[in-house]
Amino acid sequence: MEETNISPARKRPFGITLIALLLCLQGVLVVVLTLVIFSIATRIPLAVVGFIISVLIGLVCLALAWGLWTLKPWAFGATVAMQILSIVYPLFNFVLMLPKNTFVTTLGSLIFPVIVLIYLFTDKNVRAAFRR
Repeated sequence: MEETNISPARKRPFGITLIALLLCLQGVLVVVLTLVIFSIATRIPLAVVGFIISVLIGLVCLALAWGLWTLKPWAFGATVAMQILSIVYPLFNFVLMLPKNTFVTTLGSLIFPVIVLIYLFTDKNVRAAFRR
């Protein structure tokens, strides 16, 4: 049987499990796709900074997924902060009217972080699960 760090009193809510799995998937995809694209486009010096940032974002997603999965107390606040940034960034780009950011793409990129934040703050079991 698989051993986890969760005591019987600290059961992981299903929503947290789902968010952790989605963040893990996102982290793996970001890191792998960034490394694949980097191996193709290594001749663009300025792109190296973007690739490094993308890999770091992917690694942060993986760290958050692990923290949520194991109910580490820091993972709740860090996930809230990341989801807030995930809301602010597309709104900022939309306000600047960057060519690729239409209303529909901005709205689409806001759906997941808004749902995650609503869930984290409205489900009473979530906060209790992250208390030691």
